[in-house]
Amino acid sequence: MHRLNRNELINKQPNVDPFLFIGDVQEIEIRKKILSNWELREDYWFFRCHWPNNPNVPGAIQLEAVIQTSSLMFFADPQNKNDYIYISKINLTRFFHKLRPLDVVQIDCQVTKLRRGIAQIQGKMTRNSSLVMQTNFELFLQNEVDYVSK
Repeated sequence: MHRLNRNELINKQPNVDPFLFIGDVQEIEIRKKILSNWELREDYWFFRCHWPNNPNVPGAIQLEAVIQTSSLMFFADPQNKNDYIYISKINLTRFFHKLRPLDVVQIDCQVTKLRRGIAQIQGKMTRNSSLVMQTNFELFLQNEVDYVSK
């Protein structure tokens, strides 16, 4: 297991600001699990337009943050053959608490199954050890799936 700071992880995956929702990676075990912290800066663009008098992180962006974080388990692999990783399925996502500017959340993702280029993942987001959201989804590792045309 090792750590990645924000500058290191920017070079490992294709998302860029303002659509990069990953903080510092605290732990990563390639193709198995990842744990990161994400500080919700006051200057994020979505706080200006998502309920300006009551700013909070849209659920779709929370989900995107979990998916981007989980993709690093594969992009950080020295043997990685994937230029891009796609979301192929979202099973169950639940939101429990609102996230506001300056909150710091922990994102924890684990691969539950990896077969033929499809990774099943459980992800969750917590703030101060309290569950904020949880989700189950699949990632499609484009260059590891031989039966899908390009």
